[in-house]
Amino acid sequence: AQMEPAVAHLQAALRLEPEMVSALNIIALIQATSAEDGIRNPKAALANARKACALTEEKDPILLTTLALAYAADGQKEASRQASEKALRIAKEMGEPDLVARIEEMVQKIK
Repeated sequence: AQMEPAVAHLQAALRLEPEMVSALNIIALIQATSAEDGIRNPKAALANARKACALTEEKDPILLTTLALAYAADGQKEASRQASEKALRIAKEMGEPDLVARIEEMVQKIK
């Protein structure tokens, strides 16, 4: 019940601005990882994460990590692994060691 208001606000924001990448990412993350039955929705998480990644030409490692989590939530382990590897590669290319560490930590949770 705690996440319902947040999801409702994000959905309202996306109705006004359907290509708001930050809202797409946050709602996808919530839908992929929430323990609440009414909130957890792997298929919707995947759709929102894919859209966010497409809007950024799959160049944002944070969005790719969310995509990896959405794939994992949907039971698509190989797609999850591929998205997380791409996220790690981009973060390393960006020279962002803290981001690399955060992504590696998240990837361990979905293995």
